[in-house]
Amino acid sequence: MLILKFACLNNRDVIEARISDHDPLFVDTPYGRVCYFNMMCQGSGKNNAYKQIENLNEYKARLEKIIHVLKEIQNKYLVAGFMLQESPNLNSRTQEEKDVANYFYTELKNQLTNFQVAPVSFSRKTFNTRSCMFSTFDKTIFPIQTATVYSAKEGREQEIKLTDKKGNSVTAINVHGDHAKQSETASFIIQSAKSGSIVGGDLNITNGTQEALNLVCVLQAIPKANVNLTQARNFKTLDIAVCTLAKK
Repeated sequence: MLILKFACLNNRDVIEARISDHDPLFVDTPYGRVCYFNMMCQGSGKNNAYKQIENLNEYKARLEKIIHVLKEIQNKYLVAGFMLQESPNLNSRTQEEKDVANYFYTELKNQLTNFQVAPVSFSRKTFNTRSCMFSTFDKTIFPIQTATVYSAKEGREQEIKLTDKKGNSVTAINVHGDHAKQSETASFIIQSAKSGSIVGGDLNITNGTQEALNLVCVLQAIPKANVNLTQARNFKTLDIAVCTLAKK
């Protein structure tokens, strides 16, 4: 596993800097790299590896650092898109929480050159959590980006249809798995990968289990599959990114 150090974090990685409890994960696609990243929602003491409790000002300060990390990733690794888990929820319970979420998406739009940042249509609340899945892609690569509209407002996956300048379309899928439904998550990842897509995220599948081993074996056996995976360093769960698209 490649652990990235960031200049904006004084040459530390995201875990050393304690701005997230997951590392960014990349997968190469015919359109460029896509970065999957669980950016860690506001700390409640129970929902993160550090048992960290954050007030809104502390959370906002950490979000600012995450924006700088994403900007550095864009500049250094030339990514075509970001698919984030545990991003802020614009439909939070209080106006103060909504203001912090709005700050994040507004500043992200200002910092990421040429990226589509439309948080209302390109985010989906993660079921049974306070946070969202959010995806954003380079408009110069994908001038048309359409988010799937779901009948259920909350879920554990988010799909974006991307269309390039030649009219070719691809589906990119962002997953934040439910730890209590690991088999269903594995089946969804396999089905999505076999259909020819970009798919990944924080799966919450326990590493080393038969479920995890089977998932990795099946994915790696798919023709032309590019599979990148890691055990989250603070957990015993899989983060994964897969591309099964043919080269252009």
